[in-house]
Amino acid sequence: MFILRTLGDAVARVETPLGPYSLRVNLPGSEERQQELHRFLALAAAAGLRVPVPLPDLQGRTISPMREARTAVLASWIDGEQASRQMSLALAAEVGRVTARLHALQSRPALWHGPRLDADWLRGWWQAQAPAHLSPADVNRCLPVVEAAANWLDGRSSELQVIHADLHFGNLLALPGGEVGILDFGDCALGHPAFDLAMTEGEFMDYPDAPALIGAYRGAYSEVSGKNYPLLAREFMTACTATSFLEWVYGSENEDVRTQKLKWIPGLLKRLSRQR
Repeated sequence: MFILRTLGDAVARVETPLGPYSLRVNLPGSEERQQELHRFLALAAAAGLRVPVPLPDLQGRTISPMREARTAVLASWIDGEQASRQMSLALAAEVGRVTARLHALQSRPALWHGPRLDADWLRGWWQAQAPAHLSPADVNRCLPVVEAAANWLDGRSSELQVIHADLHFGNLLALPGGEVGILDFGDCALGHPAFDLAMTEGEFMDYPDAPALIGAYRGAYSEVSGKNYPLLAREFMTACTATSFLEWVYGSENEDVRTQKLKWIPGLLKRLSRQR
């Protein structure tokens, strides 16, 4: 067994005579949340997307050293390399196609136990949490952009659906043959599909040929979705992805996360305030 991650949920690669599997030991949480994630993964797999598929008959429970009951889930293994290491115009286009296919699922469960990236969440974080972590000047500079995004979301509750909500390149795998696999659905949320687009576009900005890569990504997404690329929606969702990052950093109990990620926050706030 090879431990892949211990931050939050523990994730490992397990070697078996039948091949490798992914083992996830979840943080204590509701059974309902795990079930809704599994339902969405089953829906994605049925649509032909390359995602880890949980094996329900091999699920069990384990006891952590703190004696907290946790669910342990065994899932299919997807073999590939992180997209960031092979990024090209062709791969950027495939990421766009796969994202469009994921959004085409249009899953809107009647009951949802996971996060909701809606207007109430956006306003709530900036009202309740931002003053505890950011300077008054930073909060005041960003609030107009945040409120504009919240106002935009207010009238689009019917467009919210299950999204990946953490679609960075670490969760996208380049597979043999040019396919793209999607990993780590643990942060799946009800949100606007453009949230995923804004997050992935932010990843492209680290490359010198970012405009060309983004162009390939947008064009492929539009081709598969059959719709014009939602530029305005993506612009508004940039405020949401920034808020999600702030929430993750300041809400983390892991000191290493805070130390490593705090250095990115001044630049993030500066870009966010300039969106006006």
